[in-house]
Amino acid sequence: MPTAQASVETSQPSRYLVCLCRHAMKPNHRLRDALGQVGRESPELIDVEWTNSEAIVHLTWGTCALHAGVDTLTVRVEAPNEHSLRRLQALIAADLQRFGRRSAEAVRWTQPHSS
Repeated sequence: MPTAQASVETSQPSRYLVCLCRHAMKPNHRLRDALGQVGRESPELIDVEWTNSEAIVHLTWGTCALHAGVDTLTVRVEAPNEHSLRRLQALIAADLQRFGRRSAEAVRWTQPHSS
């Protein structure tokens, strides 16, 4: 399955993790693109589980695993195909950047190495 990972440096990684999980649970959550416009299609939430330091969000587009470290939020997304992976990356990045609008957290995705 295609995967991507991002490490977001922030002074509040746990706050972002919890915000993202709570946001995913909102009814009628709609995907907003980088310009803030509502997209025509959004993923459906299947399940979300989290603590203050770990989370897993299962969506119809794929899965997002989060880990809050001391000063970094690590985000790993996995999807059944490249198209769904790109949509999931855009969704997560837009939400994280919106939550961190004052500090403008940057989300830079990389492809993890296969073992």
